[in-house]
Amino acid sequence: MIPENFAIRVDASLAPETCSVPGHLLLALQVKPDQPVTIFAGNRQARANLKESNFLPQTISISPATAAQLYIPPELKLDLMVLPGRGTLRLGPFIAIYGYKNLAGRRIFSEQTSYFGKLCQVSRKIHALTYVVAPEDLNINAGFTYGHVLEKSATGLRWTKKALPLPDVFYDRGLFPKGPHKMTSIKVRRYLRAAWGDKFFNPKFFDKWRTHLWLSEHAVLRRYLPTTVHIQAAEAAKNFIARHSSVYLKPSGGSSGRGILRVRRDRNSYTCEYLKKKVIYRSVYGNLDQMWQDLLDKQMLNKKFIVQQDLNLAKYQARPFDVRVLMQKGLDGKWRLTGMAARLGGSNAITTNLHAGGTAQPLEQILSALFGAKKAYQMQSEIEHLCFLTCSWVEQVSGLQFGEIAVDVGIDNTGKIWLIELNAVPGRTVFTKIGPAHLTKQAVSRPIEYALYLAGFGKMQNNEQELI
Repeated sequence: MIPENFAIRVDASLAPETCSVPGHLLLALQVKPDQPVTIFAGNRQARANLKESNFLPQTISISPATAAQLYIPPELKLDLMVLPGRGTLRLGPFIAIYGYKNLAGRRIFSEQTSYFGKLCQVSRKIHALTYVVAPEDLNINAGFTYGHVLEKSATGLRWTKKALPLPDVFYDRGLFPKGPHKMTSIKVRRYLRAAWGDKFFNPKFFDKWRTHLWLSEHAVLRRYLPTTVHIQAAEAAKNFIARHSSVYLKPSGGSSGRGILRVRRDRNSYTCEYLKKKVIYRSVYGNLDQMWQDLLDKQMLNKKFIVQQDLNLAKYQARPFDVRVLMQKGLDGKWRLTGMAARLGGSNAITTNLHAGGTAQPLEQILSALFGAKKAYQMQSEIEHLCFLTCSWVEQVSGLQFGEIAVDVGIDNTGKIWLIELNAVPGRTVFTKIGPAHLTKQAVSRPIEYALYLAGFGKMQNNEQELI
C-alpha cells in the first residue's frame, strides 16, 4: 500500500485505548468501527479500538493512554505517514540519527549540529520524525529512547529532549572524540547494528588498509589503486619508501587529512612534512632509519599506518587537486551520483582536504581547462562508473549497509584516474561551496529518502522519485 500523510494529535476527550480515524482509512484497514487494531510507532505498539471521525480531514486522533504506550509526546505536533495493513496501522517513519552529544560545548552536536538540524527540517516537510540519539539516551530495556527534536520556539529553532519510541531506522553519524565516549559508542553501535540489522545504515568508518584489501579483490577496481603497504611490515614499508621519490604515510583510521605525513627522498636526505593547525612542519634526516626512529619516538607513527605512493596529482593553476564524489541512495534504495567536485590544495599543500585549508571548485571547469571538453566528459563518466562499482562492491564484500559513501578520486598529471579512499561519514561543505542549490539539498535529503525506503515508507504518493 502507498502511505498517506496525516496529522497526528492527542485528544484528551477520547476514552483510553481509542483512536479516531477518517472513514476511508477504516475501509483500507478492512475493519469496522469499534474493532481493535494494532498501532505501530517505530518499535512501539499498542492496541486501540477505532472510531470513525470525518470532522478533521486527514487527521488521526489518539487517546493520551495510547500516546503514552507509543511514546508519542502529546505536545508534539506531528504530521506522519500512515501505512495501513490488515488490522494494523503504522505511524512513521521514526528516524534516529546516532550521534555524539556535547553538553559542554556551545553547539550540542559539535560540528554536526547544523547538518542534523537540516535533516530534521527535511524530515518534517515530508511527514517523518527525525531525532538525534546519543548512546546515553537509549533505554533499550524499557523500550524507548530519549531523543533530541528540533522545534520552533519564540526565539527560533531549538533542540528539546523528549521520550520517544525506538526508531524504525538508525542513521549512524557517530563522530565521537577519543576517550570513554568513543569506547561506549563502539559498544552501543555493535549492539544497534545487530538489533536493527539492515535498518542501521552507515555503521562503520573505513579503515584504509582493510578497504585497500577489499578493493584489491575486485579485478577492475584493483587497477585504480595506488601501490600501498601496511606499516606493520616495517622492513617492507622502509624498502617501499627507499624506492620512491615521494610517498604518503597515512593513519589507517584517520579522516579530514589529520595525521598524514609526506616523505620526500633526495639524493642524500629524507624530508618529512606534516600539517598541524594549518601550518606545514618539515624535518630533514640524513638517512631513513634515523627518520623512522624519530617518528616512532614522537609517536607520530604507529602500527595502524599505511604507506602509499605519491600519485603526482594533476595541478590547476599550480595547485594539486583531487575529486570528492558523493554517492547516495534514495527512495528506491539504489546508488545514485549526487555530485562531484574538485578540491584544491595550496601550491605546497600536503593534502587537498578542506579541513586542511583546501578550497572547492566545479570539476568540469578544471578538467575542461586541463584536458579539453571531450576528454573531460569521458573522465567524468569513468569516475561515475568507477564510484558506482566501488560502492556496490564494498557493500557486497563488507556485508554492511550504507546509504552514502564519499569516494575520493585522484587524477595524475597524465590523466590517469586513481581510487584514493572512501569516507562513510561524509561532510557536505565541498558542495555548499560550489552549488548549485539543488545539489546541496539532495546531499541532505537523500539520507532521509533512504531511511524512508528502509522503513517501508518509500512508495510515495503520485510516484514521486525524490523529495525535492
